[in-house]
Amino acid sequence: EALVVSDLLKQMYRLYDFVDQNNLNTDLLVLAYLIDLRVYKHTADIEKSLFILPEVLVLIEEEEILKINNANYFNLLYEVAEVYFWKEKYDKSLLYLDKTMQLKRDHTQDMMEHLLRTLVYMAENRAEEAQKLAVDIRQTILLHRTQSHYATLFANFVGRFYNVKTQHEKIDICRDYLLFFETTAAYKADAYYVDMLRWLKQQIATLEAQVA
Repeated sequence: EALVVSDLLKQMYRLYDFVDQNNLNTDLLVLAYLIDLRVYKHTADIEKSLFILPEVLVLIEEEEILKINNANYFNLLYEVAEVYFWKEKYDKSLLYLDKTMQLKRDHTQDMMEHLLRTLVYMAENRAEEAQKLAVDIRQTILLHRTQSHYATLFANFVGRFYNVKTQHEKIDICRDYLLFFETTAAYKADAYYVDMLRWLKQQIATLEAQVA
C-alpha cells in the first residue's frame, strides 16, 4: 500500500499540469460553490449563503470564469440570483438573471430563468409582466415539448392567481397549487422545485396575515 501511495504521489504533477492546462482550477472552484449554495438552499440557510456570497461574486468577475463550462457558469449566476431573491433584493436578483441571458442557454435553462424572474415580478407586484412571462413559459413548453410538471403547474397558477380579486380566493388558489406541487414531488429534482414550494408557503402566510 505504501508503494501505491508513493507511485500516486510521483504522478501528482501530471494531474496538476492537466488542471492548469484545462482551466480546471476555476471549474472546480465553481463546482464547490455550487454545492455549497445548493445545500444551503435546500436547508433554507440563507445566512450561510450570504456569508459565502462575497467570495462567489469575486469569482464571477474574474476573466477566467468566461472559459469554464457554460452550464456551470449559468448555474452559478442562477444560484446568486436565487440568494438575492430570498433576501428580497429583487433588483440584484434581476441583475444576475439578466447576466444569464448573455449566455448560450438550453430550453431547461430558459425555463429556470423565466420561472425565477416570474417570482421576482410577483414579489414586486408587477402583475402584467408576471402574466406575460407565464404565457411565454406555456409557449416554450408547447414549442419544445418540454416535460416540466412544475413549469406547467406554475404557469397555470400565475394565470389563476391574477384572475381572482379577493385575498381569500388568492389564499385558496395558493393552497390548491401547493398541494399540487407537493403531490408531484417525484419531480423535485427540477432546479426550481425548492423555489416554488417555499414561495407558495411564504405567500400563503403573508396573505393569511393580511386578512387576519
